Amino acid sequence: MEDKTSGSPPNTRVIQDSALSGSNSKRISFRAPQAPFTAKDFSYGKLLGLGSYSKVVQATKKDTGVTYALKIMDKLHIVKENTLNYVKLERILLDQLDHPGVVQLHFTFQDAHYLYMGLECCEGGELFHQIQRKKRLSVDEARFYASELIDIMEYLHGQGLIHRDLKPENLLLTRDGHLKVIDFGSAKSINNFNGLVDIPDDKGCTLVGTAEYVSPEVLDGQPATMGTDLWALGCIVYQMLVGRPPFKCATEYLTFQKILNRDFEFPEFLSAEARDLIDRLLDLDPSRRLGVGADGFATLKAHSFFQGTEWSELWKSPAPLVAPPPESDIEGETTDDEDNELHPDWAFAHLEGVDKLTNKLEVLNVNKPEESSNISSYESDRRFKDSTDSGHRSTVHARSCFYYKRVSREKNTISRSVEKCRSCFLEAVRQSARLFCMVLWNKLLLRYKPILMISVVKEHEKLSSGKRILILTGKPSLFYIDPRRMSRKWEIMWSDNADEMSVHVKNDRVFSIYTPKRMYYFEDEKSLAWRWKNIIERVQRKQRAQAIQETRVPFIDH
Repeated sequence: MEDKTSGSPPNTRVIQDSALSGSNSKRISFRAPQAPFTAKDFSYGKLLGLGSYSKVVQATKKDTGVTYALKIMDKLHIVKENTLNYVKLERILLDQLDHPGVVQLHFTFQDAHYLYMGLECCEGGELFHQIQRKKRLSVDEARFYASELIDIMEYLHGQGLIHRDLKPENLLLTRDGHLKVIDFGSAKSINNFNGLVDIPDDKGCTLVGTAEYVSPEVLDGQPATMGTDLWALGCIVYQMLVGRPPFKCATEYLTFQKILNRDFEFPEFLSAEARDLIDRLLDLDPSRRLGVGADGFATLKAHSFFQGTEWSELWKSPAPLVAPPPESDIEGETTDDEDNELHPDWAFAHLEGVDKLTNKLEVLNVNKPEESSNISSYESDRRFKDSTDSGHRSTVHARSCFYYKRVSREKNTISRSVEKCRSCFLEAVRQSARLFCMVLWNKLLLRYKPILMISVVKEHEKLSSGKRILILTGKPSLFYIDPRRMSRKWEIMWSDNADEMSVHVKNDRVFSIYTPKRMYYFEDEKSLAWRWKNIIERVQRKQRAQAIQETRVPFIDH
């Protein structure tokens, strides 16, 4: 039953009563207990990360000036997706783990809608971004990061924990360049860590992790083992040295096939030591991987690739230089909080029709709706302009359809005359909307045709999330526009080279586009993330093939 007094959304009270607590927490002395904070106690900076039900933003406590990475989790989504146990698990692990390579949890708090975790802020960013900015890491850099990751893994495995989602995006760098592992929501305990006998393990035999780093035994439906993390280590070492994951294809299915068949190649520039290390980590049999067994980590550390590493002084030794982000990632970011006011059901008539919208539209006053049923495109455009200029909201025009949702708070105020002409009114709105869309889109997009793909997305930047229309044309050109203004346009720098422009999919909705100048984070409301990735990469391949064809000497028929 909903709590009427708390002001909480339905189904979130269970989180307020038990999240970050429960039977486990009664036996645990938390180092970072819940704090009496609110979201207003912080000033917010850039967006640091984006998940399926959470985002991580840079947040500074106003009274102390201390900066944290604030993880903000949506309660409704947690309840809907039944992920509360994993949130609790991550909170407990982050609180109890004690290692210089594990991100530190400082505090937690919550409100009616969100759960918050105040984490140590790692100002160096993701290891993934370092690889991207440097194209690939030097052998010394890769050796250093691999050594620290091995030390972290040895600690976690010694605690009976398997991370299960190790990847460069989950490895952050501190200001001085040392590694920190994050994201323990998929972790698995094999010997009841700290006496926690009821850590959930219903994901033990299911697919957990990111496609390019998933081990073959997990793809076969077998339980994750210590060897699962060692497989991920092999993928990460390869990516650091080569600049891309060893198993990477256009779709998840093809990626999984490459993993199951162990289908990858070593570039010629890789040293024999690096090849041997990766080869022994990427063994299809998890029991034979380098690092497995009682003395596994000692054997792994003794590998020739790590010759000269001072393991006892690892966290005190100087780290590689952290490459700063491009200037466009620091300055010139455009945010528009007004986009949050956009109607949530925005749709394009020429793509999906307007019936869904107009069925939700209710009005209080309609002036002769039949007049709008048969009007020209020019007249529709003129009436739309006149009505917005004069401010008369009663006129039936397309803006009523797309920008307003008139809902009567008192149903009895709707007159009978309105009820009688409701069907006529809706038909007028549909026609008016179609005409308006035709005029508007002809003006805006005529010069960009053919349009290969278009959809409504949320662009995530800093703390705000704004509605955008993402468009790919056959030019090729990739850009997005502000649907509130229909004129403001941001161009994404196109490149046929996959090393200069690439698409990375986090899940069906969330994807990112990486360019040398900037990283773009999008969430597709229709779960078209993989379709965006596939079509962009297909256009890139087509352009590369066309460029090769054009460089050939043409045949001249005498």
